[in-house]
Amino acid sequence: MKKGKQKKERRARRQLAVADALAPRRVPLAELLAPARTLAHADSGYGKAARKHKLVMDAAPASISRYCEMAGDVDAAAQTFIGYPSCSLLAQDGLMQAGVCTLADEMVRTWPQYLSAEADGADDAARLNDAADALDVRGMFQRMAEYCGYFGGGMIWMDLGKSREDLAKPISLNPGFIPSGSLRRLVPVEPYNCAPLVYEAVDPLDTWYFRPQLWYVTGVGPVHASHFLRFVPSEPPILLRPSYNFFGVPQVQVALDYLRHFTGTRESAARLLRKFSLTVLKTDVDALLYGSDDSGIRARLQHLADHRDNDGIYAISNEDEDIVQLNTPLSGVTEIVRQALELLSCVWRIPVVKFLGISPGGFNATGESDIRSFYDHVESQRAKIFGHNFDTLSRVLCLSVLGHEAPGISWEWPSLWTMTRRERAEIAKIEADTASVYFNIGALGPEEIRSALAGEDGGRYAGLDPDDVPENDFSGEGELPSPGLPDGGAA
Repeated sequence: MKKGKQKKERRARRQLAVADALAPRRVPLAELLAPARTLAHADSGYGKAARKHKLVMDAAPASISRYCEMAGDVDAAAQTFIGYPSCSLLAQDGLMQAGVCTLADEMVRTWPQYLSAEADGADDAARLNDAADALDVRGMFQRMAEYCGYFGGGMIWMDLGKSREDLAKPISLNPGFIPSGSLRRLVPVEPYNCAPLVYEAVDPLDTWYFRPQLWYVTGVGPVHASHFLRFVPSEPPILLRPSYNFFGVPQVQVALDYLRHFTGTRESAARLLRKFSLTVLKTDVDALLYGSDDSGIRARLQHLADHRDNDGIYAISNEDEDIVQLNTPLSGVTEIVRQALELLSCVWRIPVVKFLGISPGGFNATGESDIRSFYDHVESQRAKIFGHNFDTLSRVLCLSVLGHEAPGISWEWPSLWTMTRRERAEIAKIEADTASVYFNIGALGPEEIRSALAGEDGGRYAGLDPDDVPENDFSGEGELPSPGLPDGGAA
């Protein structure tokens, strides 16, 4: 009886051990909310700078998590920062590059130019455009868009010729602090090369509440935040900001789960394709099953495997042998794999025709509405990520190039959507018909119509002399000549 009881206890203990081994690991919130580790933390000067500035804010998220313990621990599957090394490895994946680079390229495909509303400010606008090209502002912003996708953000350091000691002090946007010619270059700074040094973690009404006022840059030391242009696509929740090094959530991390599902689906489909067809030879297999001489049956199977071909012929016994072909149905597999792949484009918010190069299906399907929706998304992202930074850089550029603020200089983001020649011709035809109606009812004269044509930016007749009106009969009794045809002649 004792032996049987001991066996039952051992069996019960083994079952408990297996269940415990299969249970997912529970990750405490304090571990999930721990600050991110970067190369700046390993720098020899970081500890000294942290003690100098009394950096104690990194412990705040761990203590705040105690208020959340009533909700229990979080599963290991909970989303937390995967780390910059993992982000760097994901940057090598082709689908990740397609998503990040497509969005980054579209954000800078059209670029603003500095313009002046006054005639005497045209030279200043041209100087600003030349300086922006020399600094490669467009290329720097494109790289920041890629950093937003791969690492959750990035920063551009504006080299104003300040010493290492002055880098820890804030800058002021005035001619006294930024003299003419002071902006030397723009330097991209990766998130893993910097770490927060000073930020407010107690007062939620403070300007620097969970916003680093002072950064530590590897090999440089403390640098004030005003020396940087900080690019973040979307701020994470307050409690998670230290975990993401006070940048955003990397888009490759968001798409990672969908990439894993697609990879698993694709590999399963490949395994199914390799074994979807099975040839069965019905013959006497006793020799194989009971250990007798099986050389004959093995040679026969090898002969079938070696000579199996669409153009080949195989002879079998008419009495005790038969060949059966078993095929696994593959219908629906393509749709499943394609749907898993298209989910990635949903995460990136990029149309399939642009992300994968797959033409839309269906009668009269062009995908034009999808492209327009995508351009609206890109323009909103461009305004959110680039807008404030480009405005700040423009002010610094004016002080450095012109030596003063330039309120008469303006800029705006060009639209990503461009009309085709046919669309422009159709709009011009509608406008010409409208002008003809206004002329016939006496609401407009030929001078007003010609002035409107001459003042249209980028129009076909831009630059015409409005006063040089052709000598025609404008009595109002007839109609205007047909647009684009000489002397009103027929086509």
